[in-house]
Amino acid sequence: MQAPSVIIYKPVIPKDSELVQILGEAAVEKLFSLLINNNIEVVLKSGCSKIILVNCENLLDDIFEDDESNSKIVHIPVEVQTDGIFNQIEKVVSVDEKLLFIKGNTIGLTDGYLLKISNQLELEEDVCVINYDDDDELCAYASVGVNSFMTEQIISGLKYSSIIKNDSLPDKFFIFQKEIHSINFISDFPKLYNYISIRENEHLCSKYFYDQFTEIFIEFRDLLK
Repeated sequence: MQAPSVIIYKPVIPKDSELVQILGEAAVEKLFSLLINNNIEVVLKSGCSKIILVNCENLLDDIFEDDESNSKIVHIPVEVQTDGIFNQIEKVVSVDEKLLFIKGNTIGLTDGYLLKISNQLELEEDVCVINYDDDDELCAYASVGVNSFMTEQIISGLKYSSIIKNDSLPDKFFIFQKEIHSINFISDFPKLYNYISIRENEHLCSKYFYDQFTEIFIEFRDLLK
């Protein structure tokens, strides 16, 4: 069974956020770039036929410059406005296409998860899989075709708890799970270090990206204590 097409969206972290104030804008940009490229590598290795990158201009690692990778990657360089993003995504996906919409600043994506998503999207005619983390952050959703409601919620930065209390929640068969984790706060930095340093999680990133993550961890090692 083929993996779903994947939309990777790079969220905007405000300059006055704790993460930017402590790590600095350049370090946060580098960290997000590594997380995004790590997700891209996972998706490409899964056999996915299409990756749609939203607001990820100039972030693509050189290892993806080969013709095969380029043939699968679609760039949508739009301003961070929900309508603009949604409309442009609709132009490059079909209404019956399995999709995973994931924030780029995440860890935990695997080929096994993509296969699981593909299977779950066949359980019901109108199913939506929502992934959130321990901080109540929405990390990803999967559906057949673009789900305008969930796209708006993720881009707007709304919390998982707000979604399930929303009276306008579409009439769908929802599956909620916690398998992907987002990096939004300075407290997530040591969590990321601990998470990918565990031996059983070494499959979450290749040595190529693990070594680059390590460089950032060494630079800000005082935050890991």
